[in-house]
Amino acid sequence: MNSTIGVVVGTYGDRLEWSRIAQRAIRSIHAQTRKPDDWIHVHGGSLADARNKGAEILGTDQLIFLDADDELDSRYVEAMMFNAELSSNRWTIWRPSTIGVYPDGSTDESAVMIPASDLKRRNCIVIGAMCPADAFFEVGGFSEDPVLEDWDLWIRCVRSGVAISETPQAIYRVFVNPNGRNQVDPALHGRVYSEILRRYLW
Repeated sequence: MNSTIGVVVGTYGDRLEWSRIAQRAIRSIHAQTRKPDDWIHVHGGSLADARNKGAEILGTDQLIFLDADDELDSRYVEAMMFNAELSSNRWTIWRPSTIGVYPDGSTDESAVMIPASDLKRRNCIVIGAMCPADAFFEVGGFSEDPVLEDWDLWIRCVRSGVAISETPQAIYRVFVNPNGRNQVDPALHGRVYSEILRRYLW
């Protein structure tokens, strides 16, 4: 099965600052051993707005959402394409492995798969997972949650019948920012976590 694959880099907030930061993500797209069919950087009024607009503009069969301050390993798209082309089920979210990159330039010793877990309790799917575009649009794309918006998306995809599989050869490079939005306000994180559980009556 042949699928077209697009990469969306979404940003919001200070346009100049995020345009500068996004160059890291964009360079990693250009460095792919097998190029995506298309890619786009969209700056929007919110992160959800930017990502959703980017997905609409691309029009590819599969979508990869790349945070502007992260990177795709050079064989990322190649690994994702390989599995997508072999699979008989196009409605699959493909989980990559991850490796942490730290402010001092050091990295984790090796890439690891986030341990699989019940999505009813926690997110085990990194933002850079490859998602079928028709499922993405069917469930309404990203929500405006200030954090955990990827978890909310994956929950809705799985509830609509999307399968989850793994592509450990695809390595998503996570730049660990101690001042990032997922770390600076634990109370907000907890509130949104509880709200998402209530949203789906779990």
